[in-house]
Amino acid sequence: DNAGNKFIKEGSYKVQYLNSGLCNSEPGHAILQPINSDGTSIFKQGSTVAAKFRVCDINGAPISDPNLVKSFNLVKTISGTTTSNINESAISTTPNTNFRFDPINQQWIFNLTTKPLSPGKTYFYKVLLNDLSEIPFSVGLR
Repeated sequence: DNAGNKFIKEGSYKVQYLNSGLCNSEPGHAILQPINSDGTSIFKQGSTVAAKFRVCDINGAPISDPNLVKSFNLVKTISGTTTSNINESAISTTPNTNFRFDPINQQWIFNLTTKPLSPGKTYFYKVLLNDLSEIPFSVGLR
């Protein structure tokens, strides 16, 4: 325009989270302890397992947006040489079945129950975030 002002064309944008690096000195965009990110965790059937993760913005600050998690599903099981692909919601031990943000530790937590699951299998989960990125992890049960 004649005044030298610049206008931004209306459109859409996609928010993406930092998908690697550190977030409060912990791995960002990855499952945290007590679940090993390398898939070697084995828990006793019938126990509660705390699924925890952090997601940060480009500055390394944790994201606490209540709409961060789009879904949390059990997507596959392996028992011996048999693989079963499934897609069902993970089951919580708490009345609120969604991930909750822990403001003290700056992380997301879901109390995953293993009561309805069978020992001797490996369970594969996927946390889908609202930017459509994923945090996959697996646990074995004894």
